[in-house]
Amino acid sequence: MTMSFELLSKEDLLIAAVATKRPVAFLVGSPLSVKDGVGVPGVTEILDIIRDEIRGRAAFSLPNFDTALSGKVGGDAYQEGMKWLGKKMGQDAINDVIKTAILKARKAGIAEPLPGMDGHPEEWNIPAGTLSLGEMVAGGNERFLGPVLTTNFDPLISLAVRSAGGRSGRRVLAADGTLAGQAEDEPGICSIVHLHGFWRDSDTLHTQAQLTNPRPKLTKSLQRLLQRRTLIVAAYGGWDDVFTRALIEQER
Repeated sequence: MTMSFELLSKEDLLIAAVATKRPVAFLVGSPLSVKDGVGVPGVTEILDIIRDEIRGRAAFSLPNFDTALSGKVGGDAYQEGMKWLGKKMGQDAINDVIKTAILKARKAGIAEPLPGMDGHPEEWNIPAGTLSLGEMVAGGNERFLGPVLTTNFDPLISLAVRSAGGRSGRRVLAADGTLAGQAEDEPGICSIVHLHGFWRDSDTLHTQAQLTNPRPKLTKSLQRLLQRRTLIVAAYGGWDDVFTRALIEQER
């Protein structure tokens, strides 16, 4: 499944955002959560975290894991690693890996947040791009209140909105479901929608099978959103997932 995209310069993107008369929604991916080592770890470090998780559960199986990843790099290695971990050790092991990875974005010496909480913005290393997005949606212009759709599992976007003095709500969709409808939108509150799950109190989606599993309610909901919003896509690699499929079907 392929689709061609035109990449805009930063200047062209700003012009498009300012010129549109429709409300603006955003779609962002993992590069927004890390910059120059600040923020959530990338693929290579997460694979190391998976290895640490395996050592703590069944160290003798590490050679089997490395064999499964042989010849794979980047996103392919990440997906294969998560597939192996889920198959051999279950979803709880995956959730533990994601929690460990996200907590690496905490500032040194800061304790883990209380259960069910994300803590305060000043406790996290939030990359500049994420802070800028938070400032945009918190800036008082109703057109830029989103929603912000993200495939990320971390709370950094919500924290960035709070850091800029704004308010945000969160919707986590680790299975099929719908986005909030227009009647559910609350004035002045930016909705952050986690399309692949969240770092706590939720499962997370990683493998090709999980990402391409049919989610018809969410697909239709995304298509309705695209009909009434201008979508700005940034720091998003275009996984073969529910959003990309909804976008392709919308263009047909």
